Amino acid sequence: MNNLSFLLYIADALSSAVYLGLIIFILHKGKKLLLNRICALLLFCFFAWSLSAIFTRNTSASKSSVSIAYNFGSFGWIGFSSFFLLFAAVFTKKISLLKSRYFYPLIFIPPFLFFYQQWAGILIVDYIKEPYGWSFVWADSIWPRLFYLYYALFMLLGLFFIFSFWLKNSDPIKKLQSRLIFLTTFLTLILGSLTNIALQEFDIHFFPPIANNIVLIWAIGLVYAIAKYKFLVVSADTTADAILSSIPDAMILLDREGKIATVNKVAQDLLGYSKYELENKPFSEILSVGVEEGLLKRILSGESIKEADLKLKHIRSEEVVVKFSSSALNDSKGNMFGVICVVTDLAKRNQVRATLLESEKKYNLIAEHQKNYIIRLDLNRRFDFVSPSLCKLLVKKEEELLGRDFLVFIYERDQEAILEAMERLKRPPYNVYIEHEMMTKYGARWICWTFQSLFDDNNNTTGILGVGEDITERKRSNEALRESEKKFQDLTEDTTDFIWEVNRNWTYTFANSKVKDLLGYDVRVVIGESPFYFLSEEEADRVENFLEEKARNKEPFYNFESVNMHADGYLVVLETSAVPILDESGVLKGYRGISRDVTERKKFDDQLLHAAEEWRTVFDSISDMVILIDKDYRITRMNMAFANAFKTHPKKIVGKFCYKMIYGEDKACIECPHRYVMERGHPQTAELDLTDSKLGIYAQISASPVFGKAKGAVASVCIIKDITQRKNNERDAELTQLAELVSDITLKINDPLMIILGRAQLSLTSDITDEKLKADLKTIIEESESIREVISKLIVFSRPHKEDFKALDVAKCVEAAISLQEPKLKLANINIKRNFASGLPMILGDQRQLQEVIINLLNNAHEAMPKGGLIIVATSLDEKFIKIEIQDNGEGMTKEVLRKISRPFFSTKEKSVGLGLSACYTIIKAHNGQMHFASKPGQGTTVTILLPPK
Repeated sequence: MNNLSFLLYIADALSSAVYLGLIIFILHKGKKLLLNRICALLLFCFFAWSLSAIFTRNTSASKSSVSIAYNFGSFGWIGFSSFFLLFAAVFTKKISLLKSRYFYPLIFIPPFLFFYQQWAGILIVDYIKEPYGWSFVWADSIWPRLFYLYYALFMLLGLFFIFSFWLKNSDPIKKLQSRLIFLTTFLTLILGSLTNIALQEFDIHFFPPIANNIVLIWAIGLVYAIAKYKFLVVSADTTADAILSSIPDAMILLDREGKIATVNKVAQDLLGYSKYELENKPFSEILSVGVEEGLLKRILSGESIKEADLKLKHIRSEEVVVKFSSSALNDSKGNMFGVICVVTDLAKRNQVRATLLESEKKYNLIAEHQKNYIIRLDLNRRFDFVSPSLCKLLVKKEEELLGRDFLVFIYERDQEAILEAMERLKRPPYNVYIEHEMMTKYGARWICWTFQSLFDDNNNTTGILGVGEDITERKRSNEALRESEKKFQDLTEDTTDFIWEVNRNWTYTFANSKVKDLLGYDVRVVIGESPFYFLSEEEADRVENFLEEKARNKEPFYNFESVNMHADGYLVVLETSAVPILDESGVLKGYRGISRDVTERKKFDDQLLHAAEEWRTVFDSISDMVILIDKDYRITRMNMAFANAFKTHPKKIVGKFCYKMIYGEDKACIECPHRYVMERGHPQTAELDLTDSKLGIYAQISASPVFGKAKGAVASVCIIKDITQRKNNERDAELTQLAELVSDITLKINDPLMIILGRAQLSLTSDITDEKLKADLKTIIEESESIREVISKLIVFSRPHKEDFKALDVAKCVEAAISLQEPKLKLANINIKRNFASGLPMILGDQRQLQEVIINLLNNAHEAMPKGGLIIVATSLDEKFIKIEIQDNGEGMTKEVLRKISRPFFSTKEKSVGLGLSACYTIIKAHNGQMHFASKPGQGTTVTILLPPK
């Protein structure tokens, strides 16, 4: 062992001795005081640390023994941060923190964790031999960093407590104590962290880790605080406030030098000084001029002086006449360390004496009229004063009771308890409360007594004062209450529901045992907790907001659902109803309620909801339109297909009349399947042409009755199937068959017709003199031409030729057709307005056939406007089609005519064959186009042709 290690060895040994001495001294001065005990534990950390350091200074020690020494010392260098934080919390009186059940686990779990890591070789991983002894190497892992964080956080938090206490405390002694502790601890923290953490962390080992020796700075500060400010020491100075504050006379405590150490509030009021103005002031300065010098010497020498007349100086220089008594204060070895002085203001004493006399009169008067029982017993338990109320209860005169033993009137079964209570009166706090039955003329009466020991001026017990009250009725009420509570308890335990009560802070004050069945928690756990304890954070916020809203309005609530966490980890849904608890003033005191487990019901409800949702999904997935119509023709339900057909939300349809919604009419249609179902109660299926309705389709409507509890159908379910395509296919098939028939007919008629026409024309060219014959031949030729024109239309209707299609400009084609008809139309006072879009794509088609379509439509418009009018012809690009629109302001058409307008051989004109529009429809279809009519009587007609571009 070299000189350096030897010096450190001596320093560690001295440090250990100092720490041990301080521990013994502090516990000796106040081992029952919490602060002293914690301070002793903190010092023990440094003692263990320094003791282990003694072995680490020995360079000849093995590494394994050094490891054991460091592990033993880890109790000190790991644990002192937690004990320092606890010391700071107690010293600064952090009562709420100290009462918290989380505080102690929080400060003691981390050090135990680090103890384990150190003993497992995870915190310090190696030891290095240096000239001064053994140094150590921190692990290159997260654990040393966590230890630094724990150490710094706990130390700085404790320093913050002490620093705040230093700044805010008005007591100068406490300020000095806290300042001294803060400064010495802060200096120790900086230097110790430097030598034992910073240098070792950076692998700087030439300087020894001497934090345990540096802590002596704090220990020296503690010694100084004990010596200077009586910190942690139970002495005259430190206990003066507690002693003096309870004494009614003015008390002045002098030190050995005759200076005032402290005074009580009565002395401050008597002399007009503040406590801090009097402290350290020579006692002679408050004595009035003319006080015997010998008396002052006797006082300061510790001589016992009793009720000497003395004059003291008031702060206003007035003389205060007092009775003065003093006595020396000696330590355990008989050495005087101060003088206690009792000063009685004579003026006040006289006033008090008069007040006492008056009080005694009042007391006697009160005792005579007091319903409570007042007695005074001597040391042998005999009555020496009895109030009239007790005499009345016992039906005895006062003289019959005085001198008799109190136990005579006590049942034998209660006498032992009375004797035990009397024994307790001999010990602090010299009072006792007891209940027992007393024998009276009217039978047993329950009396509660508060007994108080009586003392003379020398603190000798002189007797017992008792104040009693008849609590028989209260006992009976309590018994009835207990019986009621038992019945209530039995009732609450017999139910399967959780019955509870909370205060205004939402803390359970009552819970029946069913909470164990519902949530898995014992009643003892639940009482004192809030309902939010059993909820997730998000659910707790929701429930708290709901409850606070109800509490603000003092409202009951019913069937409120919350999702709670069972003790076993699964979720429980509780349905809760509760009523507010109000006091007599209407102030909300809490809530009383009942909660039941509805988890299974919720699961069933969810299953029903899921099934309903599945049904709704299936219902909405049906491509056909489905509606439910009540007996008043109102739509009560529908699937999405029906709502989508009207491009609106179902909510906007519910409640509307079906005929108003579909047809826009004000009454039901005659062929309505719903009407049939409601009248006859049988299903009905019908195919209806709804092309002129808001649906614009051919529909197959199947209606089925819905029966209620009463007889007859209450509604019908209507399934509307779009059969437009089928109808179109059927019409196309009919047209195809008709076209084939027409083709056969025209072929068979056309050849004979040509022969007839040719022969007639040939005959007319010959030299015929018979005028009648010529006229007949001309008639044959004219009618044959008419027939040939009809046959020509039939040929177009039956065989539109796609092979003749070529690229066409729609605008030019339309314009060519207009130019052929415009002169004739102008003669009929009909104007044509052109709205042709430019840059339209070309189409594939037969110009002659398309012109025939336009000419046919213009002729129809002409016939619809016998008095003239306006025709608007427009071309445009409409999405994927080129649109040709011909609009007139003629007579218009009825719905019935619109339905039949494209049928072959249908016409509203007497001499028309009825193939014009049918041929137009055939030509447009051959061009892969569409043709639509829109018309109302008196509002004209609009024909829309849609042709695909090339």
